[in-house]
Amino acid sequence: MLKGKNSRHVISLIFAVLILLVFSTPVLALDNDEDGIADELDNCPTVSNPDQPDTNGDGIGDSCTAYHCVTNSTELQEVLTVAQTNNMYDIIMIEEGMYAAVTEGRSIFGISLVDVYGLYLAGGYRDGCSKRDLNPEKTVLFDGTMSGIVLGIGRIYSRELPQVAKITVEGITLKSGERGAHITSPGEIVFSHNIVSDNKLTSVNGCSGVYLNTESRRVYW
Repeated sequence: MLKGKNSRHVISLIFAVLILLVFSTPVLALDNDEDGIADELDNCPTVSNPDQPDTNGDGIGDSCTAYHCVTNSTELQEVLTVAQTNNMYDIIMIEEGMYAAVTEGRSIFGISLVDVYGLYLAGGYRDGCSKRDLNPEKTVLFDGTMSGIVLGIGRIYSRELPQVAKITVEGITLKSGERGAHITSPGEIVFSHNIVSDNKLTSVNGCSGVYLNTESRRVYW
C-alpha cells in the first residue's frame, strides 16, 4: 500500500495522464455528406461533392444551387413554393415585366424557407434569362389592392439549420401593396438596387414600406 508522498505522487501522475489523453484525442469534424470535406469547410454540406465546384464563385457549391428563370406571376409563385423545402440555394431570375398578384393573403408573393442555403431573388433579366440589365424599373411586382405585403420572405429558425444562409433581393420594384417587403431571417439579408413605392404603409421603422429583421444583425441596404 502506498502512503504519504508516494500515494499523492501516483494520484497526480494518473491525473496528468488522463488530462493528456483527453486533450490529445483528435476530435473528428462533422462530415454529414461523407465527401471527405468537413461541414464547416464544405460549400455544399448536404450533398457529396468532393471536388467542391462553384462555377459562379458565390461560396455555395454547384451541387446545392438551383437556377430558375421566370417570366410570369404564376411561375414566380410556383418557384417560390418549390424553393421553400428543396434544400437548395435557389437563384430565381425574373425577366423584365409586370408581375401582378396571383394569390390572396398576407403576402402576395411569399415564401417561408426551411433549408440550409437561402435565396437569391433578382430582376432585370431578358432573352431567356441569358442577359440582364440591373434596372429595377423594368421588373415590377405589385398588388394593386394595397391589401397585402407584395414580397414576404421568412426563414424559420432551427437549431438543426446553420444560420449562415443569406437572403438577397436585388433589382426589383415593389409597389401598390399594404407594404413593399417583409423579410426576416436569422442569417444575412441583402436588399439592394430596389424601388419600393406607392404602398399603403409608406414608412415602417423609417424604412419606406420595407421591414427587414435578422438575428445576425447583418443587413445590407
